[in-house]
Amino acid sequence: MDWVVSQAWNQVAEVLNGIPLAAERVRYAAAIKPLLVLPKSARILEAGCGSGRVLRALAALGYHRIVGLEISFERLKEVARLDPSFTPLVCSSEVPFASETFDAVVSAGVIEHVIDPARWLVELGRVVRAGGVLSVTTDTYMWRWLSRLGLYRSIQPVDEAIWPTKLVRWGQRSGLNLLGCGGFINTPDQRRYFIKQLLSLIPKTGPLRRWLCKSTMPEVLLDETEAILDSVRDFNGRTRVNLWSCVLSYECYYWFHKR
Repeated sequence: MDWVVSQAWNQVAEVLNGIPLAAERVRYAAAIKPLLVLPKSARILEAGCGSGRVLRALAALGYHRIVGLEISFERLKEVARLDPSFTPLVCSSEVPFASETFDAVVSAGVIEHVIDPARWLVELGRVVRAGGVLSVTTDTYMWRWLSRLGLYRSIQPVDEAIWPTKLVRWGQRSGLNLLGCGGFINTPDQRRYFIKQLLSLIPKTGPLRRWLCKSTMPEVLLDETEAILDSVRDFNGRTRVNLWSCVLSYECYYWFHKR
């Protein structure tokens, strides 16, 4: 089964690697932000490292004890291609590390794509030391509603947004206290995305529809890593709990502290 799932992710690796940074960089900023309190000697695991954007940003911030975990070997090949010096990288659908190995675990846009997300989150919490940080970003629950309405179809093998209180309870099973959570968008056009999808149910034309269907995703001209670091500096997420914005926004973050 693991091999089958891994192959499914390998098949979409090229498409995922090609997602514009503009569509993801605030996601990475939200994931990285709570790690900034850690010393540069901290051991950090990125669970679901994709093509390595967060890994490279963490390295640019001065963190040098970083491990990348990813289910798709094809995506790990992209990490190595973009930065041949980057190690270690681990290809696995599990979390194959001893308990309390890391000072922090970061996982950006992954948990909604895991077959057993409850177990996944518990496993991530297991490998964080007491006093450490677990930072997760994920799609808001709005995506599940859109999927049920037939207005969203994912190319990814698994894609199931999680109700916020459920995700928080899973974290508590592994000794995680919620520091804060909230919603965010990556680009201005995402503010209108859900309305655009709902309007697609109405077979009418007009100026409102034309305005909503415009794409305003800005092109990112900066170096990718520098663009992510700029977003980290600008990200205004705070340590407060705002569960409803984890339902009604575009994406959301959950920052946990290990007891």
